[in-house]
Amino acid sequence: MTLMVALALVLLALTPGCADEEVFIDCPFSNSIEESCTSLDETVAFTCVVESHPFCLEEICASWEGSRSFCTEACEADADCPAESTCKQSLGLKFCVPDEEIVTAN
Repeated sequence: MTLMVALALVLLALTPGCADEEVFIDCPFSNSIEESCTSLDETVAFTCVVESHPFCLEEICASWEGSRSFCTEACEADADCPAESTCKQSLGLKFCVPDEEIVTAN
């Protein structure tokens, strides 16, 4: 019994946890969401959020100002987000956005 417990602890210790980058995996939007998130004006970039996406661990899929769509998680402040990401708000929803997806205006 002691050997089994020790083996279980070793296996648990060797099992990798969720890495931060796994939070931001790609999640496809449906065609209707994709259409509603696209502007005919190339100078306008929409932010879209789906709160119940089956591909995402936290069920949140977002596209920040025209970026690719990615799984994310809710936040209240930057400290709630994984490294190299920022807590952003759109339409009252706060979620983590990878810094690489944030487009800064020049």
